Amino acid sequence: MTVENLLELGFTMPQLRRLFTIKSGLGFWYTDSATDELVSPVDVCNTEETFQVERRPMEIALTILAQSCGVEVRSGTAVSMGRSRLNGPDPVLVMGGPSGTASPVHCRVVCDASGPASVLARSLGTHRKQKHVNTNAYWSHFRKTASPGIPGWDAPMTHHICFPQGWFWFISLCSWESSPTANLTAMIGALLEDRREEEDMPNRQEWASRFGCTQSLRVSIGVSPRSDLDYSPPGGARERFWHYVDAYPAIQEVMRHYEEVPDPYQGKPAYGYLKEIEHYSTSYAGEDSLSVGDAAFFVNPLFSKGLAFGMFCAKEAARATAGHLKDPARDDFAEYDRLLHSVYRALSMENEALYRSWTSPSGFEQVLMAKLAGALIEAVTGRYLGQLRTDPETIEARLGRFLTHYDDNLVRHENAAEVAQPGVFAAVACPDCRQYVNATVGRCPACGQDMKP
Repeated sequence: MTVENLLELGFTMPQLRRLFTIKSGLGFWYTDSATDELVSPVDVCNTEETFQVERRPMEIALTILAQSCGVEVRSGTAVSMGRSRLNGPDPVLVMGGPSGTASPVHCRVVCDASGPASVLARSLGTHRKQKHVNTNAYWSHFRKTASPGIPGWDAPMTHHICFPQGWFWFISLCSWESSPTANLTAMIGALLEDRREEEDMPNRQEWASRFGCTQSLRVSIGVSPRSDLDYSPPGGARERFWHYVDAYPAIQEVMRHYEEVPDPYQGKPAYGYLKEIEHYSTSYAGEDSLSVGDAAFFVNPLFSKGLAFGMFCAKEAARATAGHLKDPARDDFAEYDRLLHSVYRALSMENEALYRSWTSPSGFEQVLMAKLAGALIEAVTGRYLGQLRTDPETIEARLGRFLTHYDDNLVRHENAAEVAQPGVFAAVACPDCRQYVNATVGRCPACGQDMKP
């Protein structure tokens, strides 16, 4: 649904292929300290063409699209919640600009999309941290120097290695981090105005060269351990990251094929971290205000649902706002509040179940497959894998197309070739730049190489 939502906002597929790398699915492996291998591989792939986005170019693109629709965007400002008034007949937000001057903004409705900062919830005292199973995160950017030789690892998927305390992510990116903001903004603005079809669109390298931008292939690698099980060695984020690498021989072996990117964030610390990342609010909508996306709540990015949830939240918030402005007595904001409470509870319980299942390879596979198979056939969550195998919907959906090691009855085969069948979508590696592209395109969107000589 995320790609459909982006197309609805005004992006085209050729534009997305120039900005971001392709993603064909999600891959999962399990390990523990007693083994030097990754075991129980589970993946879901080839359902549709999607993309692995980098935050900075995506935010620039969304800002430009919003401005093209008449939205006024004020940069370099901060909200003074202590001086603002959200309730009453004339709500006012007081904005502080770069010069320090206060600028009041009169508004009928305030929507907080401030991300994990959760400005509105914190100011109202409704912001909370999850107390049951919360998680930390430590990460940086790396370059892949060689293939680790693990079956399926080189496919354009987001890779996850789960272990008893948490999980590692490996996310391949087209990074624009080294590009000056002014140059990157100019390039993205021109790209969004270019509505040419795939075969006529300049490739990524040509766009970058034209506007003095730099793009490179990187891999975001991070670890997200449970907060209550997190080890606290002396040092900072880098030391904690490498502690988990060194604690698991199989992860050590994988990391031998990656090297750190020097100064990955242009003068900022090379390793980032977040503590107790799961948060929620006791209220997601008030008299004339509401929160969306990560400003409302955040669970864990295990299934890469950030953009999808943000789009869902924005649509529901827009629907509720339209109804509220038409007739506040309809209680659209109260309905929105109930909806987000129910979604958060479901996602938080699912996240806790997954983390607790990683004490063994069998628990990892059973709970993960119930989640993935249930998501694929849009089944209700909570059913066991044994039930899913016998459901008529499962047989009819032919899920084996999207799960490398499973047949259409969700029976596991260690030899993936025994059950191999084409999915709905296929990605192939460009013979020149080796980036993965949609198998149907004639030229590589990244370098322009002819894909069908």
